[in-house]
Amino acid sequence: KIKMSNDKVGYILNTLISSTKVEKPVEPEPEPETDSKTALRQKVVDKAKSALGVRYVFGGASMSGFDCSGLTKWVYDSVGYSLPHGADSQGKNYVRNVEFSKNDYSNVKIGDLVFFSRTAGRYSHVGIYIGNGKMIHAPQPGRSVEIQVISARGSSNQPTKIGRVIN
Repeated sequence: KIKMSNDKVGYILNTLISSTKVEKPVEPEPEPETDSKTALRQKVVDKAKSALGVRYVFGGASMSGFDCSGLTKWVYDSVGYSLPHGADSQGKNYVRNVEFSKNDYSNVKIGDLVFFSRTAGRYSHVGIYIGNGKMIHAPQPGRSVEIQVISARGSSNQPTKIGRVIN
């Protein structure tokens, strides 16, 4: 018999109870940076830049038109990494979290994905970091794939996550 924090009483099988301390698993350290990883990240940036000027098309993932996650999917598919079409899925399931602050991108590498949220817990936009505080992305209908200074998005529209595909 147990009493929970909300004052409800419940029961648990004694076979499920252990006196051994359980620790949170530690995320494995990423492999050290290699020349081949650096070259692959540069290929990601070069491929993304080849799409500059292509118009925004909702659901698009080709040179006929891109939406934000269609661009990241198309770019990463071209270098052998399969991503789903959807910023939320990409951000939750296909990247390793990278520590950053809105004023410090020193841990961020070219090719990392930059995620934005309109509502907590859901990524609504994604771009590709290209260095020097800039990203390339497919912004919205009526516009084309472009390079943008991340800080120029305004204080209320800054990244909520940076994700690394190439570990």
